[in-house]
Amino acid sequence: MENIIKKLYYGKFAPYADPPPRSERARAASEKYEQAYDAFTAKLNPDMRRECNRMLEAHTEESCYDTAESFVQGYRLGARMMLDILAQE
Repeated sequence: MENIIKKLYYGKFAPYADPPPRSERARAASEKYEQAYDAFTAKLNPDMRRECNRMLEAHTEESCYDTAESFVQGYRLGARMMLDILAQE
């Protein structure tokens, strides 16, 4: 098995490149959201639809930053746990 750090260095390991597998619950939630979005925006005039989309894009951007920060925090926690485990040996 090749060292994961070497894989990362040589560009053979890019976890961000592959989307995570989506569970059935996630797919169902996505479909439910899309149906609600379509039903709601169909009631809006074009100006309100654009304003709604701008608001949703801002929310999505905020959510992406939160997700990235959560990932970093989780990664750091995992690294600290590994250091603690290795220090016990």
